[in-house]
Amino acid sequence: MTTKNRSGRGTVYLLVLMSSVIVTLIGLMGFRMLRAQAAIAQSDTDRDEALVIAESAVQWGVHIVSLKGDWRDSIASGVPIRTGAFGNGTMSVTITDKDDGDIADDDTEEFVISGTGVVGDATQTLEVTVSTTGGPHPSLEKSITVGDRFALDTGASVTIENGGTAKRLTTYSGMSFSSSKVSIEDPVDLPDPSLLGTWIDKGTLIDSSSHLGYFSNVTFSKASAPSKVAVDPDGIYVIDAGGKDFYLKDCTVQGTLIVTNLGTNSLIVDGSKFAFGDHGGPTLLVDGNVELATGWGVGVHQGLIYANGDIYISDNFMLVGAMFATDDVWIDPVTVTINDHPSATAGPPDGFTQTSGYEIVAGSWDRVVN
Repeated sequence: MTTKNRSGRGTVYLLVLMSSVIVTLIGLMGFRMLRAQAAIAQSDTDRDEALVIAESAVQWGVHIVSLKGDWRDSIASGVPIRTGAFGNGTMSVTITDKDDGDIADDDTEEFVISGTGVVGDATQTLEVTVSTTGGPHPSLEKSITVGDRFALDTGASVTIENGGTAKRLTTYSGMSFSSSKVSIEDPVDLPDPSLLGTWIDKGTLIDSSSHLGYFSNVTFSKASAPSKVAVDPDGIYVIDAGGKDFYLKDCTVQGTLIVTNLGTNSLIVDGSKFAFGDHGGPTLLVDGNVELATGWGVGVHQGLIYANGDIYISDNFMLVGAMFATDDVWIDPVTVTINDHPSATAGPPDGFTQTSGYEIVAGSWDRVVN
């Protein structure tokens, strides 16, 4: 009887021990599950906070470009412009020009602001595309804009329908004069000469090896071009002057003519006519000086005439549109009339705009997979 009781007690003790072990294992497993759940919860918290920091970083980048007018001059594309602690983590902001990698070369290009937040092992990155907003350059509201001196010879008769702006008003003798039509500014707000590059990229190049320094009795249009030059479907032509004077005699431009590589020399326009093409806007763009000696015989010119240099008018001249010179405009004792034409400023034409602000491109917010 005694032996049997001892055997029963041993069995009970074994069962109790096994139960204790099982309970302990269950407790350990539960503790580990709690730790795992806590780790997952912490990871989720870190991830959510990192996402908030990333969004804050993007907003910080938007704030910088909106308030700091010269931000492009001090920022390299794709290089962080700010890194540092933020909340329980760190933030980083970059601005990238995805077009050509140069953030400073064109104020009108779109760019991407990227914000990265890091909390613990969690990293989140958001990016958004930003475009520029703007409208017509204010100089388009005037008939003539002169970067430096607007000079008249005795006997010159000048009529400018919408007035103008110049840095100074003088006669050929150097004496100053006043005008109710032309206001004085220093500096004068002109469309940037980079517009020349914009239009050069649009046109058909006429290389310096394709001419002898002049064209005579030639029509430049979407249907006609000089001999051995491909016809441009938009009527936009680019003449490389080869570092010398270039002469345009008795020609017709119905579109846009760009003359470049003049150096310190000039484009001399003799008896030639400028008229709108289908795209309207500029009809003559010159990287250098221009002499206009067209006379009444050609009739009325049309469009925008822009010179990155001086404009010298030596014969009677009538334009419906507007005239721009980054340096001087000189007018001999002739008659000059510049009247308004809505087609000249419609759009406005590329390059004749100004940036007034920025806006986020709709639907461009994106979460980058880290």
